[in-house]
Amino acid sequence: METDRSWMYKGRRKRGEVTAEWISKTTEFLDKAFSRETGRAGVLCPCNYCNNTRPQTRDMMMKHLCKFGFRAAYTVWVYHGETYPARESDICQSIEDEDRVAEIDRMDEMIDDVHDAYVSVEEEDPEPTAQAFFQMLSAATQPLHEHTQHNMFLTLIIPGPNYPGKHISVFMVPLVDELIHAWQQGVLTYDRATKTNFNMRVSFLYSIHDLPAYGIFSGWCVHGKMPCPTCMEALQGKMLKFGGKYSFFDCHRQFLPIDHSFRSDSHSFLSNTTVSNEPPLRLLGQEIRARGDSTSRGVPRHLTREEWNAAILKFIDEEWTR
Repeated sequence: METDRSWMYKGRRKRGEVTAEWISKTTEFLDKAFSRETGRAGVLCPCNYCNNTRPQTRDMMMKHLCKFGFRAAYTVWVYHGETYPARESDICQSIEDEDRVAEIDRMDEMIDDVHDAYVSVEEEDPEPTAQAFFQMLSAATQPLHEHTQHNMFLTLIIPGPNYPGKHISVFMVPLVDELIHAWQQGVLTYDRATKTNFNMRVSFLYSIHDLPAYGIFSGWCVHGKMPCPTCMEALQGKMLKFGGKYSFFDCHRQFLPIDHSFRSDSHSFLSNTTVSNEPPLRLLGQEIRARGDSTSRGVPRHLTREEWNAAILKFIDEEWTR
């Protein structure tokens, strides 16, 4: 590849005024560009007007180059069969990549050596629950009937005239009992890696919900004056003048430290007020349990805002609340 191509720009002084060298070199460029099979009617024109975006015939490209000149900084003809020269940094990087691949291969060999040195324990058959689980996994890969749909929508039907309605959280009671049993007695579990059975204890740590599901899960009314199951009555909102509903927009300053400058800033916020009440406190598990014990048993039909709107917390054990 030619290293010095300053003739592309020095040989054309004005529009249409070119040197003999420029004519000769440009003709060589056209010979090289049109000697390649491009699969299109013409070749991308490198003039300042087309900018390697429009294909042109040989004669039209020569006219464009004489009229508009070559596009700026087009010294490597990558659109006409040339490639950028390899840089020293790229060569070094390639060598480093090869060395890294070799290191990975040696690491694989080390892992294989460790695996061969591992003394395996006597394998056991999965316990009955694990066997049933593996059978279900195998059955899930087999079609129930030929030519059936891949997806089915299953609906949960709760029969009877006395369905729980909004107190559907009572159906969580069996789950609570199972979690308590899984923590106190443990569950016989099959370890697929070692192919042995062991007693595993299960502890409930976290759960992630959107706000409506959080309300069902916690038994708290998540709309109205006190929609937050964590802050409860400590959360301060305001009622919309015309909508008649509570809004908590621009009420976030109450969560800031008591000495924060934003609390006394009455000009930078929409309400034009200061905030002096302390941040809402998070209740401890024992405090939440005490509030649950203060509600009546069963499924009450009318509850005030200060009470739980579900009786699920009555059945939660000490291990759950802590």
